[in-house]
Amino acid sequence: MEHTITHYDRLGVSQNATTTEIRTAFKRLAQRHHPDRHQGSPEAVRVMTMLNLAYTTLMDPQKRMSYDTKLYQQKALEGRKVFGQSNGADREGAGKASQERFKPINPWEVKTSVKVLAVVLLVVAWLILRK
Repeated sequence: MEHTITHYDRLGVSQNATTTEIRTAFKRLAQRHHPDRHQGSPEAVRVMTMLNLAYTTLMDPQKRMSYDTKLYQQKALEGRKVFGQSNGADREGAGKASQERFKPINPWEVKTSVKVLAVVLLVVAWLILRK
């Protein structure tokens, strides 16, 4: 599964970062990647444009809320299948993860769980009848 780079990733902050943390991270990265420091490099201009977009989006409360909603929806749709189609999660190796998730239960664990449940029920019954 491919990880998309978010504005939070670009600035190196967490999703619950405060505006002060966002501002500090932006200033640090802007000083490092500013085109004036790299003789007008096209790569520096591209990086600075992405940093500016991330900063303006995350500093405005309404834009940030809208962006967070889109991120949440995107994460919810990443692994979900609709009518047998997938978003690319069924490539090689993806089947292994689903098989591991649904591996059979060890019979010994089931027997132990049943024994523990029986003991708990006996103790509860004894406490109820004791009164």
